[in-house]
Amino acid sequence: MNQIKILGVIALLSILAACRKSGPSALSLSSGAKASTSGMGGYNLTSVNDRAIAVDFNGVGSTGKMDHILLYRPGAGLISIMQNNSNSFSPIWQSTTGIGGYDLLGGPRTASDNALDLAADKIIAFDYTSSGHNDCLLCYRPGTKTVWILQWRLKTESWVPVFQSSTGIGGFDLSEVQDKIIAFDYNGSGKMDHLLIYRSGSAATVWILKNVNGTFSPVFEGGGIGGYNMNQLQDQIIAYDWNSSGLMDHLVCYRPGNEAVWVLQNVNGSFSPVYQTSSGFPQFSVGLPQDRIFAYDFTGNGHQDALFCYRPGTGVFAVEQRNSGGFNSNFSSLGQGLAGYAFPYDPTYVDGYIGDRGFAFDNQSIGQNTGLVFYDAGTNLIDVLNNNNESITQVF
Repeated sequence: MNQIKILGVIALLSILAACRKSGPSALSLSSGAKASTSGMGGYNLTSVNDRAIAVDFNGVGSTGKMDHILLYRPGAGLISIMQNNSNSFSPIWQSTTGIGGYDLLGGPRTASDNALDLAADKIIAFDYTSSGHNDCLLCYRPGTKTVWILQWRLKTESWVPVFQSSTGIGGFDLSEVQDKIIAFDYNGSGKMDHLLIYRSGSAATVWILKNVNGTFSPVFEGGGIGGYNMNQLQDQIIAYDWNSSGLMDHLVCYRPGNEAVWVLQNVNGSFSPVYQTSSGFPQFSVGLPQDRIFAYDFTGNGHQDALFCYRPGTGVFAVEQRNSGGFNSNFSSLGQGLAGYAFPYDPTYVDGYIGDRGFAFDNQSIGQNTGLVFYDAGTNLIDVLNNNNESITQVF
């Protein structure tokens, strides 16, 4: 059944592929003098498998700031952590043989797997020690049950495994290619020290795991969560600060291509919606399968209480902010892109392109994830945007 759903999403992507813009040589950025079309800090982003995330790392210890960029290439073992010196990026740590013993050789099985972000190695930042810092790395390989957690050891200046498993984690077996893991503040403690694992599609499952001295166990198990059924392959979950409290203790569940968006609260382990819609946001419909959302600190208050919504291949984006129990956006574009980043690339199952991807980033190292990183794996293209009092400009 999951295979049928996967094929259905591939059919949608094949339509997008027919309209896919040409390669990076045809790229035109309206104000992109500083845009990087040659990768970052020696990492070239020429593979469609390349991925990037924000991490808390400075080579000495953790700072509580997500101000470094980790780039990695599943299937090839390449990985690099970039430091930012006045918007000039250079590697502070890098390897061609994986990280901490985790080989990063698990690439996508097919081009369509990559376009749909299935299978292949994935890395997330995670607060393993409940320190309030997302300074450990969780590496996992969906469909193979493999998961490791790595911690930086200053004494040896190396990443070392503090958790290794070939049978999943906390009872969740990670045996399906669509399995995904995110860090989550389950207790409202200000610490992203729980793991939410979800399996979308016909065998929908959502678990939340706690960690006690390296032993993981479930505090929540469901076939969906808070009434959201997760029964479509394209369903996504992210953590979010709904109350603007500085706590990433709410969940946004959304279905790209369907316009469904729910925000869930957690009261003593019971999840329920505080917001739900089947028609998207006022300025962003969530109506195409490539639509993506991440939590973002738009106002510079130190809270990721806005939702950055974007549509790869179209130049469409919106920053949705909570307003009287719902959302509204005074900052959006119907097709012009943002600060020189044109959002030029659709995903396509034909060649494996994932299309434009982005995330929030503390580019000023001030403890606020007001910066933005956008990239398109396989094209060399990566941009860093700075937000100064809600005025966004391209700085790399």
